[in-house]
Amino acid sequence: MAGGIGLTATWNPSLAERVGTEIGRDARAKGVHFMLGPGVNINRAPMNGRNFEYFGEDPFLASRIAVGYVKGIQSQGVSATIKHYLGNNSEFDRHNTDSIIDERALREIYLPVFEAAVEGSSRWCDHDFLQPD
Repeated sequence: MAGGIGLTATWNPSLAERVGTEIGRDARAKGVHFMLGPGVNINRAPMNGRNFEYFGEDPFLASRIAVGYVKGIQSQGVSATIKHYLGNNSEFDRHNTDSIIDERALREIYLPVFEAAVEGSSRWCDHDFLQPD
């Protein structure tokens, strides 16, 4: 995939689902049962080395893209692992940095994408995808 930000620039949740479906199909063909993604952090700091992975800075648009992407992956029997969803603003010294974000910003900007990706798709447990084909 060229990057989450490129996918989001299409404004097309159906395309995001098709991309997720193909990624899921490739994963299954290789015997992979879960993907470490998508990353749904909201772009906040331009120097963050992972911004290209995320679905942009608009919580509503990012939410729609994330839901489509996760549904697509899971349609192929592959679990999506939603990650880097909150305040991941720097790769440099990432274990020692502090993202100071007030509660209103957390609820209105950062959490909606994560919540939509979880609520808008199937929530799986280990036993859901480790069953033999």
